[in-house]
Amino acid sequence: MSETPAPFWNRKTFMVITGASQGIGQYWAVEFSKKLAKGSVVLLWARSEQGLEETKKKVLQANPKVIVKVRRQKMGEDIKSNLS
Repeated sequence: MSETPAPFWNRKTFMVITGASQGIGQYWAVEFSKKLAKGSVVLLWARSEQGLEETKKKVLQANPKVIVKVRRQKMGEDIKSNLS
């Protein structure tokens, strides 16, 4: 049985990954970014600024054609204030 790719792979997409600074979040950010088209935006969201920058580097190595943004979320900070 062959797999049919999701309709958004290889298309310009906006993707948000939470917990992107390490572990499974970092893994999925890198793996999913490999499937995105040129000009897609990857928003990495986590608490560790250092980890976010490391993940950003890995994503761009996996797919230099995507745009990577990072958003650091501090413990106890209201998420709404981070969206503005």
